[in-house]
Amino acid sequence: GSVSNVLLDLLLIPPYGAFGAAIATLIAQIIFNGAVWRLAKKINNFYVLIHLKKIIVAVIVMGALNLILLTLGVNVILNIIISALAYFFILHLLKETIVVEIKSLLLK
Repeated sequence: GSVSNVLLDLLLIPPYGAFGAAIATLIAQIIFNGAVWRLAKKINNFYVLIHLKKIIVAVIVMGALNLILLTLGVNVILNIIISALAYFFILHLLKETIVVEIKSLLLK
């Protein structure tokens, strides 16, 4: 990660400045995360895409609630707490397995 970031910085900062540094960091992170992803898949073959639909629905509901609370002038900390609770509640309603796993960890 850091080596590729430094090399890309050396290539992109002189012609593009701060924008080049941002692009270099983005590319380095994509490279590093891709390598970690492949290694994790070799260790434990997991599946993410089957869970994304429910998570995206929960994120959209949470985001809408967050915007409503923001326009109503609700305190930021209270807004975060309410939005987080709404997110997990929606996941619970959609019977997302991660909520069941979290519940079992908390009840131990």
